[in-house]
This record gives sequence, structure tokens and C-alpha cells, in this order.
Amino acid sequence: MGDGSCSEATLTTVDSAGDMGLFTSIAIAPDGFPVISYHDQTNAALKVADCANAFCSAATLTTVDSVGDVGRDTSIAIAPDGFPVISYVDITNADLKVAECANASCSAATLTSVDRPGFLGVGDTSIAIAPDGFPVIGYEDLTNADLEVADCATASCSAATLTTVDGAGVVGPFTSIAIAPDGFAVISYLANGDLMVADCGNASCSAATLTAVDSAGIVGLHTSIAIAPDGFAVIAYHDATNLDLKLADCANASCSAATLTTVDSAGTVGLDTSIAIAPGGFAVISYRANGRLNVARVSLL
Repeated sequence: MGDGSCSEATLTTVDSAGDMGLFTSIAIAPDGFPVISYHDQTNAALKVADCANAFCSAATLTTVDSVGDVGRDTSIAIAPDGFPVISYVDITNADLKVAECANASCSAATLTSVDRPGFLGVGDTSIAIAPDGFPVIGYEDLTNADLEVADCATASCSAATLTTVDGAGVVGPFTSIAIAPDGFAVISYLANGDLMVADCGNASCSAATLTAVDSAGIVGLHTSIAIAPDGFAVIAYHDATNLDLKLADCANASCSAATLTTVDSAGTVGLDTSIAIAPGGFAVISYRANGRLNVARVSLL
């Protein structure tokens, strides 16, 4: 058993058949156990681990897509049918792809390229399930250095509205997406060295309020966003100027008002962040710190 601070934890090696575990993303399946998407670097493939217990010491490992160099920048969510849906990058074809799993292990899946003519590069995908039950995906347009949103009209994202949300300069890396209480997406990302938030005003995000939340140096790398108990966004991110882990606790929907906190400044910390909200109003953040995995627990109340 673990405790709230993660001072006790069970560590499990889930897949060691080569160079595994890049670009991981985790969700909790309806059975209460984790399901994880990740990149198989050895075979340039997308894989899924469907855990059979809480510690994932037993898991079904499935290669979901292995055609070309695929499976980077994965992001996983659970669709209304209870099965995973995964966004990821197809390097070979420079496409955003979606895997709609037809079972818990994703041994059967519909693979879709979500593309537009002349689109030559995709990075940093993040997926969520909109109130209509279909995926919405934030991602970086590497070709034009823009932040894009794909508002899927089907479960497999075979039809989607693609919107350029922010194209002002070099924007869109380190995207993270969540669904706000109004049912629309809210996205954190890096833009011209700043931490930015796009508060979407409709499902496609063709209307959005863009806010520079932190511009004190080069900030906003490795962002991860969640919705706090007050209904507003909370964002973990890396301050590259000071090499710190920071937290932005938004006080309104657009995050034009926010409390910015340095959570950890002991060395080079705050890379590869991921945030979730634990019971009791705590933000729990996993991150890389001086070559180690760290966890921070921060009260939002």
C-alpha cells in the first residue's frame, strides 16, 4: 500500500522486451486498474499495457500499431464504451493518429490518420473525451509552429474539425488538455517562451481566450493540466530559466488571474510533469528531478 505523499510505493517493471516506456500516458479503466499507452522504441511501435491488478504486476501487452515509425507523444483516455482511445504521432507519414480500441487490451483497434493536405509535422498530442462522447485532441503543428485542436465527430476521429487555435509565433509545444465544467476544452502549452492557456469557447475551439499565465523567463515547458475542485484549471510546468517545477492555480476560467508557486527548486526539476487531483483537494504531480522520479503533493484548498 502507498500513502498520500507516495513515501511508500510499489514499483513494477511492466515491459522490458527492448527499449520501452517512452511517451507514456495512463488512465484508469472501468475495472479500476491502469491502462497505459507508450512507445516501443526498439520496434518504433505503439503499445498498450492493460493491467490486471492495481500494481500492474500482471498485464496484457499489445502492439497496437507498428506500420512505420509510430507511437510517439501518446495520450490515452477512456471512451464512453469503457475502452481506451489513444492519440499519437506517426513520424513516417507526419500524421496525427488515433487508435480507437475495441476491447480492454486494444488487441482490436480502428486506426485513423487525422490529417489535412500539406500537413507535414505533428507533435505533443493530448486527448480528452468531450461531453458528446467523442475525443478532442490538442497538438502541435510542427510545420507552422501552431497550436491545433481536432474536435472529433466520431469515436475513431475519422471525421474531425481541425482548428488553428494559436498561430502567433512559435506556439504549441508541450500541450495538455482537459475538459472544463462548461464542457469545452482548456489547454496549457508553451508559446514564445511563456506558459499559455487557451480557454475554448466552443467545441471546436474556433473561439478561444488566450492568456499568457507566466512570462517570467522561459517558462511553460512540460505542461500538464487538470481541473481543480473549484472548477478552474491547475497547471504543473517547468521553468527553464530557473530549472524549477512550478504550479499555476487559476482563479478564473481563462486563467487571467492565477497564483504561481515554485514547488521544487532543488537542482534541475520539473521536467516531464503529469498532474492529477486527489481526494481532499490535493494536486499530485509526478516529474523528473535530477535524473530521478519525484512526486509532489500540493494542497489547493
